[in-house]
Amino acid sequence: MATPSAQIRPYQANDEKVVKFTIGKASMEGLAVANRQGTYHASRDSEHMDFIVMRHDRVSRLVAKSRAWLVGLAFPRTCLCMLGTSNHILDRLAGRINRPYFEEVTSDVLRRVDVADIQGYYARSPASGFFVLEYNSSVIGLVAVDACEDSQLDQSFVRKGDDGKVTQQEKKDIYKKGTSSTATIRHIYVDEPFRKADVQDDLVAFAIRHAFTTSKDVKEIKITTSSLLGYVQKSLRNFGFTVESSAKKLGIYGWTIDNMSLERTWWERDQEKRSGEMSLLTIVLASPTGLRPHHPLIICQSSSSQTCLPVLRRLIRPTKPPSQTLLFSFLYSPPSLIGAFTPDDASLRIFDYTGRVPGYGEWNDSRQDILTAVESGTLSVVIDSVDTLASDIASDSQTFKFIKSLLARLTSRTEPSVLVLHLLACPLLSLLTQTALSPTLTHIISHPSALIKHLATEYLTQPPPDGPAEKFWSVFIPISERVYDSQRLVYGPDGAGTSTGGEDDSKEFVVELIVRGTSTEGRKRATERILDGWKGEAPEILEKLDSLKALFSRKKLDEKPPDPTQNVSFNLYLTPAQERSRGQVPLPYVHEGKSTSAAIFYEPDSADDIDDDDPDEDLDI
Repeated sequence: MATPSAQIRPYQANDEKVVKFTIGKASMEGLAVANRQGTYHASRDSEHMDFIVMRHDRVSRLVAKSRAWLVGLAFPRTCLCMLGTSNHILDRLAGRINRPYFEEVTSDVLRRVDVADIQGYYARSPASGFFVLEYNSSVIGLVAVDACEDSQLDQSFVRKGDDGKVTQQEKKDIYKKGTSSTATIRHIYVDEPFRKADVQDDLVAFAIRHAFTTSKDVKEIKITTSSLLGYVQKSLRNFGFTVESSAKKLGIYGWTIDNMSLERTWWERDQEKRSGEMSLLTIVLASPTGLRPHHPLIICQSSSSQTCLPVLRRLIRPTKPPSQTLLFSFLYSPPSLIGAFTPDDASLRIFDYTGRVPGYGEWNDSRQDILTAVESGTLSVVIDSVDTLASDIASDSQTFKFIKSLLARLTSRTEPSVLVLHLLACPLLSLLTQTALSPTLTHIISHPSALIKHLATEYLTQPPPDGPAEKFWSVFIPISERVYDSQRLVYGPDGAGTSTGGEDDSKEFVVELIVRGTSTEGRKRATERILDGWKGEAPEILEKLDSLKALFSRKKLDEKPPDPTQNVSFNLYLTPAQERSRGQVPLPYVHEGKSTSAAIFYEPDSADDIDDDDPDEDLDI
């Protein structure tokens, strides 16, 4: 029996019937989901139906006392009881309310230009394509990406005028060749039995790769989908699609129609990260405002044993800087953070508050100045350091309220903005990392490289991927949080000292990166913790740090396969002369010369009766 195979192939002419049926079925699937969910919600609202029945009984008694005859008030109580307890009737009622919308959508989709002539429509741009997913010679799914110049339009061959007259357009009036900067996924569907295997992820990945790799003109991919199709939206979010807006609501419970999009820049960074060319820390430092989903809060945490200033400098001057960066200095002087600064640089504004010290001269509260400085545009606000600001205010709660109001002001802007906070380990840190302040978070913590060597030597625990991640983090986290242990490793008798963070400092340290809200494996909403290196003024992988090379080289030596000839009491090796002598020894049963035909030689013994006579002559027949 042949093994079933699956493939994603381009649309063919003989697929027209099954493809159009599948498109219609995909449009009507939302109705079935809406009816099921509507019945579920209605069954939960049975208490409300009981309330309606009680109100009906009360009105009926009032009518009986007044002897009034009002049409509609004599509605039988049993009907209301049936309405409140029968899911079958509720299902039919929800279907009557929801069906007109889905029937209208399905009729519109089947009359659109791309469905009327699939091959001709999707051949207008090389980045466009209609693809079907075939499993064991049966179509189980499809996806269509439109990158033509009119990809944002929902054109139809049928046009209805103001007078109600329906006309049909000509193809020449609709078809326009060319590639647009925005592609649209018009159709996507997978049969329900195959969704548990995440087959839809293969279709989405194939459509994205086809649109972005075929033409560099495509900068963005959009799709309009319903919250009723949960498997589609889940797959889109896994690949970086985010909701731009909600077009409208439908059904009796107001399910949303969402407009989702994916930018080429995010996809390219994701591909580089997956191929190992770019680490997650490098992506964060390259464009803090370009993370998807957007991370409006970035925390840089230094410690007494290792500073995080080199990372903070890169966040102030990233590879792709925003339109404007506001730097508020409370602890370190601005020249130590930005180096040489030209006053003509309008993208960077510096607010030096290092001279504002409570109790020394005239002191002014800086909170209102910071809120006033936040203006429109893509903005990056850097505060160094938050623990110093809290010390000036003399209240952690007031500082937290200020940070919360500042972050709310940044997140309410239409342009992506980010708030970068630098601080030491303090009681305020637990408030800033909670999800109530920001669901997404990028937390960068600096550690001395001596901590990694200490774990590998004393606890025999290697960092991932050389060792189990669960074991490493269970040992690393509690030890790194104990300040005394880190200080002893750095400043103790055998310590090598710490990286001061100066501009000419080439020392190395380790960076712990905690990203909450997304995952590099599947881009699902999660919390990810990784370990990276830092050398000089740029990220570096741990294996290339000079202070850890001996650790990883020793690991490679330990991983060599064991040699069975080692540690034996006799010599198993031969000298060259012995090997030549062994090669000259003829082996038994090895025939030299040409091969002969095979034959069987048999010598009969005395008991054999071999003659040409009749073998049955001794029988009396």
